[in-house]
Amino acid sequence: MDQTRQYRISCTSLPAVSAVLMAILAFVLAAAALQPAHAQTFTVLHAFTGINGDGDQSLAGVVLDSAGNLYGTTWLGGDLNCEGGIGCGIVFKISSTGHETVLYTFTGVTGQGRLPLGGVIRDAAGNLYGTTLSGGNPNDCPSPLSGCGTVYQISTRGRETVLYRFTGTNGDGALPQAGLLRDAAGNLYGTTYRGGTLNCPPPFGCGTVFKVNQQRKESVVYSFTNKHGDGTLPLSDVVLDTAGNLYGTTSNGGDLSCKPPAGCGTVFKISSNGSKTVLHTFRGKRDGEIPIGGLIQDSAGNLYGTTQGEFKCTFSGTPCGNAFKITKSGKFIVLHNFTGANGEGANPGGDLVQDPQGNLYGTTEAGGISGCGNDSLGCGTIFKLDKHNRLTVLYSFKGGADGAVPTGHLARDSAGNLYGTNSIAGNFVCEQGGGCGLVYKLKP
Repeated sequence: MDQTRQYRISCTSLPAVSAVLMAILAFVLAAAALQPAHAQTFTVLHAFTGINGDGDQSLAGVVLDSAGNLYGTTWLGGDLNCEGGIGCGIVFKISSTGHETVLYTFTGVTGQGRLPLGGVIRDAAGNLYGTTLSGGNPNDCPSPLSGCGTVYQISTRGRETVLYRFTGTNGDGALPQAGLLRDAAGNLYGTTYRGGTLNCPPPFGCGTVFKVNQQRKESVVYSFTNKHGDGTLPLSDVVLDTAGNLYGTTSNGGDLSCKPPAGCGTVFKISSNGSKTVLHTFRGKRDGEIPIGGLIQDSAGNLYGTTQGEFKCTFSGTPCGNAFKITKSGKFIVLHNFTGANGEGANPGGDLVQDPQGNLYGTTEAGGISGCGNDSLGCGTIFKLDKHNRLTVLYSFKGGADGAVPTGHLARDSAGNLYGTNSIAGNFVCEQGGGCGLVYKLKP
């Protein structure tokens, strides 16, 4: 796979964003004893083609309904008249038998959303909710973004309703890259990568946590400042506990002596009254750095997440990211440091998923089979981390028809099957031979 790894859009400057519209930015990408994996059955449910209205490059993973249908987004593809021929993305449904239905195609029409990097969530009635990186108010974030992003709903009939258009001004957020959380009252919560306090750094802001209520009124729950140990640039969604507290991660900020001047990221808590607490500040090395995935919370109130670690970590001798736990009392515990060696994965990115026994499952964007597709970094893995912190590689991607570089979260059904997306490879007719990615199932 002779191509540059790519990931979430870096918006350190709006001119830099313009380059992203032609390709996803370089992925933020060493020997642990692996537990032997039992036989797994890997199935490609759908390989995206990027033509005839199909999507291209799903970065966010999928959600599952009670009938076994999967829902997700691709950030490109769909209507190829949008964004100069690369498309503005789709929302899709894939049945349990692998039949794909395009539920909605983003077209770039003024005021509407475009480029959904985050995935979708689903309410009890079957409506879907998500965010788009750009679109909305075209005069707010300048061309080529044509808007600072949106929060949208897709009805069961496939109709899009824009619930909110970000402005990036007067403290509002801009450029959401993650999905949403919906509470029991129907309020939506999420993060924006930019916006908020615009002198952090000027003029784009360090990001926000926001809320959109049922009346489509948006409020900024918190603006990141890059001061006094605060985090910056959140790339992940948030989780909510029963007391109304929100938890999430920031990809930068915190201890600015770590990877100066950016910082290595934080785990934060925002209480129901809006006050913010930094639960953990990442300082690099074995502690971890650059958490781009979100958190999950168990019934006891413990939080679990991952960090990315260094790019090309296997060969630089630096860590490849980790899986961590923060106890309800606030203790930070490294559950596993990834090495990228001996078939192990490297650079986990998406949210983890937990089974009833307490085992954790996730994906790594790199590592696995050495020399995969001529890529010395490997094409990524699906892993299991048991409650004794023993790692098992369940599947190593080969970079062919099975895809490569899984960036989104996994979904797990009651039978233990895992579902996810790969951002590239798959159908090699797509993307000048690089593949448009796919949706897969891994049966235990």
